[in-house]
Amino acid sequence: MCYNPILEELKKYFPVKCDSENKLNLTANKEIKILIPGAGLGRLLYEVAKLGYSAQGNEFSYFMLLCSNFMLNCASQKDEFSIYPLIHTYSNVFWEQSPVKEFKIPDVDSNEDFKHTECNMSMVAGEFVEIYKEKLSK
Repeated sequence: MCYNPILEELKKYFPVKCDSENKLNLTANKEIKILIPGAGLGRLLYEVAKLGYSAQGNEFSYFMLLCSNFMLNCASQKDEFSIYPLIHTYSNVFWEQSPVKEFKIPDVDSNEDFKHTECNMSMVAGEFVEIYKEKLSK
């Protein structure tokens, strides 16, 4: 929901090309290369690549990289894992069951989404300015 405005603007300025059967023309869309600095867990990167664009994320935090690698490369189905992220905090609890609320992750099946398409998606680890300094100076 929070990425929808970004995706809509992306489609507005770089329209997604479709073929005669209204299916994504991934070859044409890959001509557009999208860089996502601070990609975090890679969800925006995933959504952009799912539209057919060539997408590369950049992230500095190894914690984020570890989690994004797990979510994008190791999860094999939707809602495969259960996490309880609120279990360690009891401040500002409005309902007794809030801290033990279960969340299922991932909420999408990336394997299924990219099964029949060639996805051009990558993640680069490191500080943005250091990684892209040569490209930025040109």
